[in-house]
Amino acid sequence: MSPRVQNALLCLATYIIGVVFIVMTGDLDYPSNVFPYLVSITILVFTTVIFLTRVVSGPRGKPPGSAPDDSSKVAVLRVFLTAVVCVVYVILIPYGGFYFTSTVFLLALFLGADPKNFSYGLLMKASGLTAAVLLTVYLVFTFFLNVPTPRGVLL
Repeated sequence: MSPRVQNALLCLATYIIGVVFIVMTGDLDYPSNVFPYLVSITILVFTTVIFLTRVVSGPRGKPPGSAPDDSSKVAVLRVFLTAVVCVVYVILIPYGGFYFTSTVFLLALFLGADPKNFSYGLLMKASGLTAAVLLTVYLVFTFFLNVPTPRGVLL
């Protein structure tokens, strides 16, 4: 099966999951339904982006005569390290608080996505994106949902 077909099938499965979440959220009352709707819509938007970039435009091939590719080993290692970072993040939230721990977590994820191309500009972009994500979470949870975030020893 070609990578394009694999991506199309994964997108289809993810679309189904997003739609099922939306259907299941229909039984909830406001404000309990806001977060599930937000997650479901986010799943559908990101799935559409993946569909457009990986299925419609397709993955770019390597030029003939290029070096052998061991990207599958690197991908498995990245997935494993991301899973470890996620587990550590969840364990540390009660101690560091949501915002402090999330700041460290998001910076680690953004900077660890491409460690070979680390630069000051990448650090600034990752810091800006982290600040934007956390500000959005703060505004949504504090003012829109009126739900407190976990507090820890530090915050």
